[in-house]
Amino acid sequence: MRTFASLALLVLAVTACSGGQTSTAPTPPPPTSPPDAALPPDADLSPVQTPQASTAIRASSYRQDCTRDDECVAVFEGNACQACRCAFNAIHRDALPKYRADLGAFWSCHKPDECAADCIQVTGDAAKCEAGICVLPPR
Repeated sequence: MRTFASLALLVLAVTACSGGQTSTAPTPPPPTSPPDAALPPDADLSPVQTPQASTAIRASSYRQDCTRDDECVAVFEGNACQACRCAFNAIHRDALPKYRADLGAFWSCHKPDECAADCIQVTGDAAKCEAGICVLPPR
C-alpha cells in the first residue's frame, strides 16, 4: 500500500510541474541548409554513369575438365567486341551452350565484316583432352 501511495504522489508531482498539460503539437524540425550548400562550387552534378560490362570472354570461366577428346571443343577467348573471333582455347562440350549465350550478348559490338584474316580454327571445332583438360593444339 505504501508503494502505491508513493507512486501516486510521484505522478501528481510530475503533473503539477508540467502544468497538468502535455504537449501534443509536433516539434518543428531544425533548420536545414540548402541541399547543395555543402558541395564545392565546381562539383560534378551530372548523372552517375555506370561502368560498361567487361567484354572479356575467358575459357577458364567455363568447364574445361575432360576424359576423352570428343568432350572438347575449340572456342574464342579475348575481347568479344574484336572483329576476328578465332579459336585460341578449348572448353568441355557441355559448356558450349552457355559459352555461346555469353558471347552472343556482344553481338552488337562484334563486326565480323571488318575481319580481314581467316581463322584457322573457329568455335565448335574439335579440340583435344590432354591430362584431363581441354586444349586446342596448334595447327
